[in-house]
Amino acid sequence: MECRKIICRFCLLFFFFCLISSCATKPKFSGNADLCGLVVDENNRPVKGFVIHAFCGFSGMKSAVTNENGIFVIENVPSGKIIFSGEKKNYSKLSDVNYQFINRGDIFCCQVKSVKAVIDLVDELILRDEIQTACKLLDSVSCEKKSAEWGLVQSYKFFLADSKNKKTEILSSLKESAFCEYVKNLEVFIK
Repeated sequence: MECRKIICRFCLLFFFFCLISSCATKPKFSGNADLCGLVVDENNRPVKGFVIHAFCGFSGMKSAVTNENGIFVIENVPSGKIIFSGEKKNYSKLSDVNYQFINRGDIFCCQVKSVKAVIDLVDELILRDEIQTACKLLDSVSCEKKSAEWGLVQSYKFFLADSKNKKTEILSSLKESAFCEYVKNLEVFIK
């Protein structure tokens, strides 16, 4: 009789375990759950301090910041379509990335590029005469204004600009920063 009770308890526990575990990983869930994600750089190294924004339809915008392992968690996110954006200084921005949050067990992963990687890619695009793509890539970089990285990005934009007005606009922005001496050298290219 005692053995029978043990077997019944075991079966009951096993049933609950199976029920709980199947709910935790059930695809196409409805309702809310925590959404986990990972942000890495061009070398698949975690990016710490990347600010992630998730537009969750009627629930509005929810945000999180990656930890030292590049991981973020946004709590209480409704199932369905999520639109991600985000940025960190000296990295390419994440903008309007669509994601279907239908499985609680999935992890959203994205790769961003450091300023150095963007500049390397822009150099390749210039050699292939893909100027528009290079300009778009430069526009995707988030830099602290007046930093060395910002000055470098602005310099590339200057040389890729297709009009005198655009070049003058970039020079004006550089003049407001600590790059005054450099601007004098660039002004030669406008005349």
